[in-house]
Amino acid sequence: MELFLYQLSIWGLAATSAPTDAIVRYAGDEFLVVARGTTEIAIEERISELRNRLRVTASRELPIRFSYGVSRLDPGGNPDEAVKLADEAMYRSKAQRGARSVMVADRQAW
Repeated sequence: MELFLYQLSIWGLAATSAPTDAIVRYAGDEFLVVARGTTEIAIEERISELRNRLRVTASRELPIRFSYGVSRLDPGGNPDEAVKLADEAMYRSKAQRGARSVMVADRQAW
């Protein structure tokens, strides 16, 4: 089952990402998508598309849900800090299960 969910996650992420994006399995069931030059609106659209693809693929017996966090890394910024902020935003999203809005670590940076 874990392999199936992993493959489904990669399929969904690859289908909703740009060719220049980097998709990395970060920890267990967590993935990082590094999307250079992407706007917050484009990210919201990608996440919505990913949810729709997984909803169509999943069955009632195996609903697929995910939480996510978004942060921005400016040129010369600290990648570790950007990942930490996105991770914190993802955990806030998990705590608000049902919330459908993008959990952005630092909206002022957008």
